[in-house]
Amino acid sequence: MDRAEEDQESRQESRVLNVMSAVRDVSGDTRRNALRRSFLFLLLASSVLLLSSCASAPRLQPEISGLVAAHQWDSAVSKIEQPRADYGHGNYLLYYLDRGMLEQMTGHYDQSIQSFEKAKRRFEALYTRSVSAEAASWAVNDYELPYRGSDYEYVLVNVFQALNYIQSGRTDEALVEARDLDSKFRVVEERASQSGRRHFEDNGFARFFMGLIYESSGRGEDANDALISYRQALALYDGYYGGAYVPELLQERLLALGARFADSDLATWARRFPSARKAAAGLAGKSVVYLVHLVGYSPVKEEEMLPVPLGQGMITKIAVPRFVQRPGVVSASRLVATPLSGSGGWLTGGMTGSELGEDITDLAGRDLESRRALILSKAILRPGLKAWLETRQRDNVKKRFGEGAAGLFTLLGDLYNLFSEKADLRSWQSLPGQIRIARLVLAPGQYQLKVHELGDGDVLVGTEELGAVGLSAGETRFVVRRASR
Repeated sequence: MDRAEEDQESRQESRVLNVMSAVRDVSGDTRRNALRRSFLFLLLASSVLLLSSCASAPRLQPEISGLVAAHQWDSAVSKIEQPRADYGHGNYLLYYLDRGMLEQMTGHYDQSIQSFEKAKRRFEALYTRSVSAEAASWAVNDYELPYRGSDYEYVLVNVFQALNYIQSGRTDEALVEARDLDSKFRVVEERASQSGRRHFEDNGFARFFMGLIYESSGRGEDANDALISYRQALALYDGYYGGAYVPELLQERLLALGARFADSDLATWARRFPSARKAAAGLAGKSVVYLVHLVGYSPVKEEEMLPVPLGQGMITKIAVPRFVQRPGVVSASRLVATPLSGSGGWLTGGMTGSELGEDITDLAGRDLESRRALILSKAILRPGLKAWLETRQRDNVKKRFGEGAAGLFTLLGDLYNLFSEKADLRSWQSLPGQIRIARLVLAPGQYQLKVHELGDGDVLVGTEELGAVGLSAGETRFVVRRASR
């Protein structure tokens, strides 16, 4: 996967648009004789079928997803990094999204950074492209264009890239990712307003996490940016959950920074979040450890298919995607810090539960639902277009060659319609189902960190050792882990 693959995807789009031009020629030029028009229609069908073999569902991705679900990370990385790793034409973006995630989970942060940068460049090349290039997907199916990614994926790649930089100790680069998200949010909002649909991608967690990155830098000027991000995060969580859910950590940081900067909304926040007021006390002289816990598995798409009669003996189908959940064993977690011997008897350690930061499963479902009207419009109109073309050419075949040839033409047309109508089932499948977050405030010293993984009913189902850490006064440490089951 490299620049040549990107160029191939661009050539593929051009070929599809040429096919669209052929459709107009076939349908509009009544002066050509019946045989030639029939030949052109069959040539069109053959061209489309050929294109269908160029852009398709990733062939390797299901195997990679199976290895992810089995937590065989090293095997997944080995397979996806093979020179002939086959994600299929048109799936350059998906390849590097999955590859970047797998490399991050195995601690290969520099390689993951490179993969996510390639994915980001491809996103930028495709995300804001003119909608005129979407024409082919109305005529054939959504596989006829390279995968452009969903809006929530467009945002989350920066979140996971920031995690790479944080894990590598490169706070300044993580801040760049946070600021880059601001520009992305504006693009997403503009696209959503143009299409008249509700968007969920300017999500509360991304803003919340940006604020934590700003605040962790320890620079005074970044603290003000953190407060701005926290304010935006609060508004977005309220919009997403109807005011029913705001992470307690966000409540606390709003009150702490609101007091520091004498924010005009401080009194309102204090009344709304009374339990967070005490916890919002300053962290001066303390050490902070954040756990970013990636739990479960992102949903995958499956096809819903409905046969549709078109009259005059012709049939086709409507195919639309829907998400199917992939629940994991772990549904919650606790971050535990135990003082190491020799650190001094005054160290007490601590334990705290994680809370939901981002429900990617729910976000993906809402995103797909917000685009359902467009998806259904394509699914309904495509068969009509194909049937219209088929009817015109069948009548010509009948006049020229008789009823038998027309019947054969109808059969071939039905087979083509059924074969070509496919729901686009592509998505970033190596994402977790949820992002959970926990924080411990500790006295400076040496600690052993671990994660208690919890199942239904908060039953302990596993423990993962995170290793020993030495924490200094005022230090903020981020630990990123994927749930082990």
